[in-house]
Amino acid sequence: MPKQGLPFNHPGFKFTETVQESKSISRFTSGVIILAASGMCDAGRIRHHLKNHLWRPKSTILLVGYQAEGTLGRLLEQGNKKSINIQGEAVKVRARIRKIDIYSGHADGNQLVEWIKARQPIKQGVFLCHGSEQSLQAMRAELLELGFDKDRVIIPELDDEFELVASGEVTKHPGISRRLEPEVITKPDWHNDLAQLTLDIRSSLEDLSNDQQKTQLLKKLRNELEDK
Repeated sequence: MPKQGLPFNHPGFKFTETVQESKSISRFTSGVIILAASGMCDAGRIRHHLKNHLWRPKSTILLVGYQAEGTLGRLLEQGNKKSINIQGEAVKVRARIRKIDIYSGHADGNQLVEWIKARQPIKQGVFLCHGSEQSLQAMRAELLELGFDKDRVIIPELDDEFELVASGEVTKHPGISRRLEPEVITKPDWHNDLAQLTLDIRSSLEDLSNDQQKTQLLKKLRNELEDK
């Protein structure tokens, strides 16, 4: 057993410090537990491991913590994807997808509110900028109930600029040139829809048993496009 406080001090635990060492894990086909960073699966070495194991029915993908909307982790968590795109390649999703929340390194909403309460009085602004819109609004409401000035609890939007001064004033700069308007950001992205449709078409083609059926399906799709 590892010494108390040193959970990774175990002869069976191996750190992979380089990219090549991490990729070499792929030579194992069973009996391996792989811990990889990037909990939402959108970047880092986890992408390589997912590419190698998502298609294996005997593999289990264990998601640890919150999966933000629009991330690969959320798509896997929802469990309605037959295949996903990783590094330009369609990968079948055949592994078991599981999730636990108890190992997240982040404080939850109640803990964050308690942390802020312990630092009152706060004379300057509180910026809420990490989380879903619903979660941010809920935390803002809690802070207002604690007596915070509504003008000092701020949920910034993309490209907002603020000036912070020693007196505690928080001034939002007017006339900002925005890359995207807030209402555009919240709209569904047709690029994501197109990518998913492409994966669905490929998956449907692969499920058909012969070339004739595949040709017929493609013909139907082509006719639909020509009728538009």
